[in-house]
Amino acid sequence: TGGSMRDAGKTLIAPGATATISGGNNKDLSTSRVLENAGTLTASGGTVFFNLNNFGGGAVINNLAGATFEVQGETDFSHNFATVSAFNNAGLFRKTGGGTTSFSNSLVAFNNSGTVEIVSGRLFIDGGGTNVGTLTSEPTGTFELGGNTFTSGPTATVTLQGPLASSG
Repeated sequence: TGGSMRDAGKTLIAPGATATISGGNNKDLSTSRVLENAGTLTASGGTVFFNLNNFGGGAVINNLAGATFEVQGETDFSHNFATVSAFNNAGLFRKTGGGTTSFSNSLVAFNNSGTVEIVSGRLFIDGGGTNVGTLTSEPTGTFELGGNTFTSGPTATVTLQGPLASSG
């Protein structure tokens, strides 16, 4: 519901395990910390920062093949200080519930080689990144691109039933 994971190291959510990131308080990954999900991780509410207090950047979240990372409602992934961070999805990234889930800073790349499902609400990618996997949206889901480059490669499949928006 709040707190910080910092210093180089890895936190692993094992296959078959479940974890939750929730509540309105800030959460922080810094100093090259890796959060690696091989199970089921649900996030709801607040902001997950990469380098909130300038302890050091380079933190990443890896959602591994076979894993599920579900974001319910409004949750932001943001960056405060100047080192590039990333959310790397090789599993299933699912956006549900109303509101916006944003990768809201130009220093947080969203890289997809798995599947992204936008069931409802809005997924906003402002930090750029790549898609070489599958990206889909239901009629109640919006995919929005911000100011940085988000590239879909030749192996990508994009099927949007909901709106595609651009604000960059």
